[in-house]
Amino acid sequence: MAKLANKNDKVLIIRMLAAADVCAIGLPAIRFFMQQLPGADIHFLTFNDDIAKIISASEPNVHMHTLSAEQWPDDFFKPWSRF
Repeated sequence: MAKLANKNDKVLIIRMLAAADVCAIGLPAIRFFMQQLPGADIHFLTFNDDIAKIISASEPNVHMHTLSAEQWPDDFFKPWSRF
């Protein structure tokens, strides 16, 4: 049974690989969270606008965010150590 989402529940999915990988893994992840947390605010972060367009076309209620390759840190794990 799905947990009912609190109106403040938010989910951020980050997937930064190739378009096929983002779609093959990202879309099922989005749908999983939508099923488990109906009403949650779902956000998706990826590399470029082309991938964002694919995700938006499949799941129009997901908030899309993009970064260019230049904006993404070389050492992804270093910033995480600060949390």
